[in-house]
Amino acid sequence: MKGPLEAASQRLRTAFDLFEAGCEMKRMALRRQYPGLNQDDERRLLGQWLRDKEVPLANVPGFRLRKEDA
Repeated sequence: MKGPLEAASQRLRTAFDLFEAGCEMKRMALRRQYPGLNQDDERRLLGQWLRDKEVPLANVPGFRLRKEDA
């Protein structure tokens, strides 16, 4: 049986794995949308996409953004 720390650690690893998978899926979509895209432009477009995403928890009571995120 997993302890609470081990379970939380596993959930965090899963979240990171899902984030990486999502980024790779977006990279593949960018390559399809822009054939011949170089690696620097791919990174720039991926970063722009990540920064422009809406914050999903912004309307949840008690959720606060850090100042640098606002």
